[in-house]
Amino acid sequence: MKKSFLLFNLFLLLIALSACNKKDPNTIYIGASPTPHAEILEFARPLLEEKGYKLDIEILTDYNTPNIAVNNDSLDANYFQHVPYLTQWNTDNDAELVNVGGVHFEPLGIYSKNLSLSNIDNWNNTTVILSKSVTDQLRILKILEKNNLIDLKPNAKITDNVHEAIEANPLNLIFDYENEAKMLTTLYDSTSHTDNTVVCINTNYVLDVKLPSTNRILSETVADASEYVNIIAVQKGNENDPKIKALIEVLQSDEVKQFIEENYLGAVLTAE
Repeated sequence: MKKSFLLFNLFLLLIALSACNKKDPNTIYIGASPTPHAEILEFARPLLEEKGYKLDIEILTDYNTPNIAVNNDSLDANYFQHVPYLTQWNTDNDAELVNVGGVHFEPLGIYSKNLSLSNIDNWNNTTVILSKSVTDQLRILKILEKNNLIDLKPNAKITDNVHEAIEANPLNLIFDYENEAKMLTTLYDSTSHTDNTVVCINTNYVLDVKLPSTNRILSETVADASEYVNIIAVQKGNENDPKIKALIEVLQSDEVKQFIEENYLGAVLTAE
């Protein structure tokens, strides 16, 4: 019943998106996550108007609908994902969406109310809560390895569970990795100040709930994971559409970079 309800809602959304029918060739129809993607697009709106294009932003909160909508031509583009996610989505859905340019990077962070790196011995038997995204899981494992908490296998990969990638786990970390990404902040709120628990949270959800950065004990840098820059994706063959070129030019402009730097204070980084 629940699955049928979700599919029905998705069907209604796609009908609504199709109703736009791209009647205005000078309007860019784009789907985006609320934070920071839609906020960045709102800042870019007047810059695009100077180039003769209007921006129609459809805010989407899941990680599947935006690609479906671009693939069926309901939207011109979307802005919510990185290349590894897009590559996997194309494979799973026999699609050919393409990356036309990177805009920003959202460093994955590890948050705790109790633990820090000041005494690694305190991490014994710590529960590490992750999303069920295989891509995010590997990113988190790389952060843990960089900080000497685990050792990864050479060319580590994950297909079914995080343990496949781990060579050594001397602190007996316990991995809880079957969680929806959007639920991670709620799971963090449910932990106490005495729990040996860390929660690995995507930056967009951190920004949504204004989670204090003081509770972030570990984080990526662009140098750690440049392949995870968030991109604009379009249908293959639309890469050279003038309005898509204008969109990328604006989103990679100095004005947008300055907006990101001044408004997100390191929680979101500009693409290098």
